[in-house]
Amino acid sequence: MNELAKFCKSFKKDFTPKIKDSSKPVRFWSEKDILNGKIVDAFVIILRTRGCSWALRSGCSMCGYFNDSMWEKISETDLLKQFDTAMENYSDEKFIKIFTSGSFLDDKEISPNVREKIFKRLILNSEKLSVESRPEYITKEKMLKIKNIFLLK
Repeated sequence: MNELAKFCKSFKKDFTPKIKDSSKPVRFWSEKDILNGKIVDAFVIILRTRGCSWALRSGCSMCGYFNDSMWEKISETDLLKQFDTAMENYSDEKFIKIFTSGSFLDDKEISPNVREKIFKRLILNSEKLSVESRPEYITKEKMLKIKNIFLLK
């Protein structure tokens, strides 16, 4: 590990997550965004996951998103509870954004099974979906699986 990574990791050596309830999302809300050239309401969900793989290894010197993470594996059941809790406040916004303070496409954060269940539920009403992911998790195989889910719509 290089010196900068060691330095970044040293910031977190005594870190303990603030929130211990893995069944509750970090936050969710509605905001304005643009869809097809028009201003629309968008629904934003931040799921609480184990955390960004990069942050768990060493982390960025500027990122504080690790504060919203559990730093331990979260069950599929709890991840789906988080999603369900957020969706109780969903008001038919056509644009939905999902964040994890990490990578939605990282199988260690969000399993393919949970991703599929979330996507299948969201395609029923939304016109646009945006997810947060580090580029190394965006693979041709995953994009084809996601495309196939959306073709079922």
